Order: sequence, then C-alpha cells, then structure tokens
Amino acid sequence: MPSILPSAARTGLRAAVRASLRRTATVSRSFVSRTAHVAKRAAAAPTGLRHASTVVEAVEANEAVEEDVEENLSEAAEEEEVELFSSLEGKVDPKTLKALTESPFQYEAMSVVQARILPLLPELVAPREEANPHSIDLLVKARTGTGKTIGFLVPAIEARIKELERVSAQESSQTEQEASRARSSAARRFAMDNVGTLVISPTRELASQIAVEAQKLTSHHAGFGVSLFVGGVDKRGQLNGFNRGRKDILVATPGRLKDFLSDSRSGVAAALKDTKMLILDEADTLLDMGFREDIEEIMRVLPSNATRQTFLFSATVSKGIQQIAHTHLAPNHRFVNCVSQDTSEVHDHIDQFHTVLPSPKDQLPHIMRLLMQDQLQHGDRSKVVLFLPTTKMTMLMSSAMHGLSRKVLPGRTDVFELHSKRTMGSRTKAAEMFRRTTRPSILVTSDVSARGVDYPGVTRVIQIGLPKSADQYVHRVGRTGRGSSKVGRGDLVLLDWEAEYVRRQYSHLPLKPLSAATFAAELQAAVDAAAHAKLQAVHPELANTVEEYLAKEVDEEAVGESMMSMIGFYAGLASGMRMDVDGIAGALQKWSTEGMGLERAPYVGAAFLSKLGGGRGGGSRGGFSRGGSREGGSREGGFGARREWTDRAPRDGFAKKPWEARGSFGGERKSFGERKPWEERGASASKPWEKKPWEDRGASKPWEKKPWEDRPSRSFAPRDDSEGGSGRSSGYLGRRSRSFEARNGGSKGESDF
Repeated sequence: MPSILPSAARTGLRAAVRASLRRTATVSRSFVSRTAHVAKRAAAAPTGLRHASTVVEAVEANEAVEEDVEENLSEAAEEEEVELFSSLEGKVDPKTLKALTESPFQYEAMSVVQARILPLLPELVAPREEANPHSIDLLVKARTGTGKTIGFLVPAIEARIKELERVSAQESSQTEQEASRARSSAARRFAMDNVGTLVISPTRELASQIAVEAQKLTSHHAGFGVSLFVGGVDKRGQLNGFNRGRKDILVATPGRLKDFLSDSRSGVAAALKDTKMLILDEADTLLDMGFREDIEEIMRVLPSNATRQTFLFSATVSKGIQQIAHTHLAPNHRFVNCVSQDTSEVHDHIDQFHTVLPSPKDQLPHIMRLLMQDQLQHGDRSKVVLFLPTTKMTMLMSSAMHGLSRKVLPGRTDVFELHSKRTMGSRTKAAEMFRRTTRPSILVTSDVSARGVDYPGVTRVIQIGLPKSADQYVHRVGRTGRGSSKVGRGDLVLLDWEAEYVRRQYSHLPLKPLSAATFAAELQAAVDAAAHAKLQAVHPELANTVEEYLAKEVDEEAVGESMMSMIGFYAGLASGMRMDVDGIAGALQKWSTEGMGLERAPYVGAAFLSKLGGGRGGGSRGGFSRGGSREGGSREGGFGARREWTDRAPRDGFAKKPWEARGSFGGERKSFGERKPWEERGASASKPWEKKPWEDRGASKPWEKKPWEDRPSRSFAPRDDSEGGSGRSSGYLGRRSRSFEARNGGSKGESDF
C-alpha cells in the first residue's frame, strides 16, 4: 500500500491510535470515532523530518507504519475488554476512587498489575486477626513503569480506613453527639500513635516518588498523613514532622529507617509495633544494594505475619527473593505474575545499539552526535538520560555537557545533574525539572535513576562505559519506551578495551553494532537533508570544537578523580573483561590524555592498586603502559617496571600546573613513569658519602674541642625552635634529664599519594 502521509504524520498516527486503544473499554465501542479523530490530528501534524537510527530503518519505518497500525488494532480487538477504574465503585472508598478517576489522576483503564490486584478489594485488606481467608500476602512479579505504585497504595489506603473505622466503633457514649466526638477522637489518637502501612524502597528518588503518589491519592481524605524517611535530608526535621502528624503511611529507605529505630528516643519503633501492612518495593534492588541485613533488623521491630500483611514487589524472582518470601510472607501467600511469557525481559521493543570507539578521543564527539540526532529527530521533545558508572564521572560529564551543548546542539538545551553526592532537595528539584521541561533536555545521572524512577517522555538512553551488570543495563534502558510509549532508543558507548566484556556478558541482549564512522556519515546526511543551518556549520568541525573546549576548560583535578573512581569501579569487573587491574589503570590513563585532553596522565600509586589486586611488581612504583601487557616475566612498561613510557613524547617542562595542585602532595609531583631508568642515574646521588665524607664536616665532635665540664657558668636563654620539637623554657637541660623522641627519618617508606 503506497504511503499517503508524511513520516511525522504517520508516526503521530501510530502513537495516537495506541494511546486511544489503551483508554478504550472495547474496540467496537470507540474504534470509528477515535480513528477519525486520529486521522484529523495526523493530517494537521507538522511535516518536519524524523530520522531513524539509520537511513535503512527510516525507510522501513515509513513503509511498515500502516501494517503496524492494523496489527495493533487486531491485537486490541482480541482483548474483549480492559479493566476500568470505574469498576471499583463500591469496592474502595469514594474519596479514593475520586482521586483515581477525577482529580488528580484522571485514570480510566487499569494497567496489568492494577487489574490483577485491585479487583481483590475489599476482601484483600480485611482484618487478618479474624482469620479472614482472603487476607493474603502477595509476591508480585512486575517490571518498573507498569503502575504498580498505585497497585499497592490503594490497598494500603483502604486497609487504613477500615482499621480506623474499627477503632472508632469500639467507642461508645450516652448520647449520639458524644459518641461521634469520641469515635473521631479515638481514631485520631490511634492514627497519631501507630503507623498503618510501612513502604520500604531502595532509593531516595523512588521513595520520594512513592510519597508524592500517596499524597495525591489521599488528597480527598482530610488529614491523611504520609511521612517520608530518606537520607540527605535533615533527620530532626523528618522526625519532628513524623511525630507531630498522623502516621497513616510511612515511606522509607532502609538506612534512614534503621537510624531512627536505633534511637530509642525517636519513638519510631513504638509507632511500628502494631503496623498492619508492610510493602517491599523493588525488593530485588534492595537485595542487590546490600540491604538484606537492614531489612531483617526492621522486620524484628514489626509484628509477625500472623497480624501483619506483606506485599513484596520485584522485577525478578531470584533465589534471594524466594528466601525472603519464605521467611516473611504467610505460608498461603499468592504469587502474582504480571510479566507474561511473551513479554521481553530485555526491552525488545526498544532499538538498542552499541558502539566501540576506535580511540578515546572519539568519545565526546560521538556522544554529542547522538544528542544531535535525537534533537533533530524529536525537536523540543528530545529528552535524553545519560548514565555514567560513578559519581565522579557523572560530575565530570555533566560539566562537559553544560559547556558543549551550547556550542554544538541545535536547540537550547537544559542539562540536569543527579547523583548521590547531591542533597536530597537538589536531587528532587533536578528530577522534577527534568520531568516538566518543555525544551530539549539531558539528565546526566548515576545509577540512582536506573530503577523505579519514572521520567515521562524519555526519547533516548545513552550509557557511557559498562554498567555493573547486564541486569543494570536492562534497567537503565527501561527509562525509555515506558508504559504505552513505543518511542525510545538505547545507545551503549564503549572504549575498545571494554568491548570484550559486552561480547561475553551481554550476548543475550538485543544490541546491534553501530560504527562511529557510519553513524557520523548518516548524521551528516540527515543534517544536509534537514537543511539545519547551525548543524551544517557545526557538525563537520565537531572534533575540533571538542578538542578546543577541552584545551580551555578541562579540570585536571576532576579528570584525575574521575579516573581513580573508574579504576575502582572496573576492578570489580576485571575478571569478566579479561584484564588485570594494572591494564585497566593504564587504559584509563590513556583515556585521561587522549579523551579528556590532559598533557600527562594522573599518577596512580602502588598502594592504591595493590588494594584492588594490582601492583604485582612488588614494592616498586613504576608507571603504567598503555596496553598493560603481561607476557612472560616482563611487563612492557606495566605497573612496577622502571621504564619510560614508550608512547609519550619527551617532557620539556610543565606547561600546566603540576599534579600536586590536586591536594594530596605538597611538592612537585612527577609520575614515576616519567623518571629516568634506575640504571642511568650514575653517581649523581647514589653515594653521598663520597662527596661529603663524615670527617670533613668540621664540628662533628664538639666534646673534643670544648668539653661541657669547662663551662660551669654558662647559661642559655629559651630557644625558639623553628625546626620543630619543643622549645627550651628555662636554661639548658642536662643530659640526664633530656628526653628524645624517635626521629622520623632514614629510608622513606612507600606511600600512595
């Protein structure tokens, strides 16, 4: 069938039809009217170019769009009806339903997770102590971005409402008016003293997001209290707010909650002793982050599962998750699988590419080309998440994006930075601004944004370097193409020495190779086709622009700290990369000079590397080779060898301030890789006694010239000892009363500066 609509209009048609189908109770009820509406919107859509990742894919997308729309209509027709939130009328409190269907959410159809849990109400949250067979624990397998937060918050709210009603019913007075006041007062006292539901989340961002959802969902319930315990925020302020208000829902990260539980004066432990519901969200992440022991300690404060209901949500059901379920869920708990067998665990619907760069100097230019393409394709809707392995690398790359985006990107771009070193307030502000911005935007982040946190409309995820695992890669990619959106792309940008790990560990992922040179050529063709004046001028000179920027703006200290953090990160992946720590350090030193523009690679100490399993050259502190070769017994300039760098030009002075400005060493700091070999030092300093024999030092034996016994009347004034030690307070101390401390001298021990 020939195409009659421009590509942008067809893309809009496909997205609009999918959105309409998700809101439709039955296809037969709304197909005609909504398709007509979609066609009208498509005809009015702008005809600007929308480029796919490659020219071939763009052509294929244009030819297949009609078939794709028909296929979606067919699939929707097979599903007779979707579950509507209106079906919960009579099952949940009217105020809760109003928040869901009117303001603030305005939901119509439930997601898969919500449709599997919410219809179990109200029996699901009936009192457990009454031996209610419907009050069961749940182990829910659900991926992020599927609406599971609403899926567990609605039961939590309904359980709290029922609990307060039972407390009120226990009050009785002589008159109806007095009884009403007594019931209201009893319910309020109970809500002030006892936590209704405890939600434990692995990260501050996810916990904050859950708390915001809970506040919205209870916006029509007068006085309903939602508290938040997370790190990075003043503890006293959090605790005061918790103690002053109602404690209907408490959302917490394990670390901060454990801090409060360890303080007997906080009152948190007492408030949790009768908690009726526990929710563990992203339980697999909680285990991955090492919170197993913290969770066990928290469990000891809570009531047993005989009276406490537990919902456990996890994207995977690993052995560790099964152990927690066996230990802390009731024996009759129900497993709810919301991930169908034909649903890809690796986001097959998202185009995913990996690029192995020929040289570190190509890293920043390639990243900027990816951003150029995304803005050219999506315009002001371009929203990119850029993931880095460490906090230091996140800070460094954020600075680069701020500087380069103004120079080379087509649109005025907002750049946001998010990592664990920022305060909770600044992290929350950055995340919210990224969600709401209407301009092209980039979120430069560490893994604090990898799981659970929802950023609507993300068009692309770029990962620089290796994630810590294949699962982490999948979770990062999952920030795009979420929910009903099928628009998204993932790019993994690697240096040549990182590629082996991907080949070995990521073979099951749908990663397609993409050459940096091929992508640059395709982008140039797209720029020419779009006739974009700025990009036509900037793109051919991109490499030079990046090089000039680094020469003027590079922060040597920041690059050095980033390099050291990356050595520590990659040391944990060394076995899978088939590299030793010394080779990793050498490769990252090469990155610091070629990729970040430093004239000399930062120094790496022997003690630091030995802690990571490197430094097998003994106690020597040589430089690093670029390749880290370990063939035979010799190492070609590797760590421990006292040889010059074979790929570094001779040093003829310091053009920039030396590395000592980085704060860890007081004098001029030189990498051992730049010293002359030991055997060439000759006699310049190896035998000092040949130049200044002890016999020639003059007054080396004062007792032979003026013995002390000949000076009976001599006295001394107090001495200002500018060389250190204690001054003399009153006269000279005799030899018998002197005290000496050990001298810090002799042979100098090895240190890691």
